[in-house]
Amino acid sequence: MKRPYAPDSGITLLEMMIVIMLMAMLGAISTHGWRHHQHGLLLNEVSEQLLSFLHFAQAEAGWYNVNYRVEAHQKTQDKWHISIEGGTHANTDKPCEVAGRYCFFPPQKGIALVSYSDAIMQFYGRRNGANGGHLLLENAAGRVRIVLSAKGRLRRCSELGALTGIAAC
Repeated sequence: MKRPYAPDSGITLLEMMIVIMLMAMLGAISTHGWRHHQHGLLLNEVSEQLLSFLHFAQAEAGWYNVNYRVEAHQKTQDKWHISIEGGTHANTDKPCEVAGRYCFFPPQKGIALVSYSDAIMQFYGRRNGANGGHLLLENAAGRVRIVLSAKGRLRRCSELGALTGIAAC
């Protein structure tokens, strides 16, 4: 006698469709998490490079005993750069590449300069002091604030919770 269903005959079409649906749902969830992680790494990298740039300007101001002013130049939120002026770098209206000033351009697109302090951020050559201020960078992963204290301490922190490698404010 022939049996209508044999247990070792394989999987049904319904079971296959359920497995494919579960795999598609897991793929969609993990893709979103992966993109968020990539944006977080990009924000971490750019903020670390900007912090290193500011450390260099601070060290050079102390070494040559000159005052350097940190200025943020912003055309739009995505088109911005940071320049160091003063000391041996004359105040000029020429672009950074022509004037010979120190400039930081974000290496990749997708990082916005949301805000910066109204006060002039400045490194003083004597006693390694500074006029404090902040810069605020943002992308899809969150916001990172770079803070310059009056004693010349530079640090960065994440405003919307901890990011990869950056502590929360």
